[in-house]
Amino acid sequence: MRTERFVGIYLALVALVTVAQSVMFPVYGYEPDGSAASGANTVWHVLNWFMAAGLAAVLSTTYREKRRLDAEISPDLRPWVAASVKFYAAVVLTMAFVPNWVAAIVEQGEIGLVWYAINATLPIIFALEAIRLRRAT
Repeated sequence: MRTERFVGIYLALVALVTVAQSVMFPVYGYEPDGSAASGANTVWHVLNWFMAAGLAAVLSTTYREKRRLDAEISPDLRPWVAASVKFYAAVVLTMAFVPNWVAAIVEQGEIGLVWYAINATLPIIFALEAIRLRRAT
């Protein structure tokens, strides 16, 4: 229980920081002439490590919840559908995140549009799982 609470807090914090960074980056990330500011992407590179750890945690917790509900015989289908959707959304998000993250590390071939999709969906999935973990404790 204590671990789930810690993971929930971590996911909530990463979700909040990701949203804040997504909103604030256009303000400080570019020079007046429209070119990228030097060092502005460093915040994203650091945040990506926290996002990767959060994705591993979400994959683990949603998989365990899905497995638990798969084994349970219940007339209520809603929790099972919610757990399945969160798990598969986390899988798809991870499949988009990892190649783009590796491309950003080696500085070749990252796709900016994929980052927009990741930065829009990751906080939602992290927040939903943080809420579920909070309620479970």
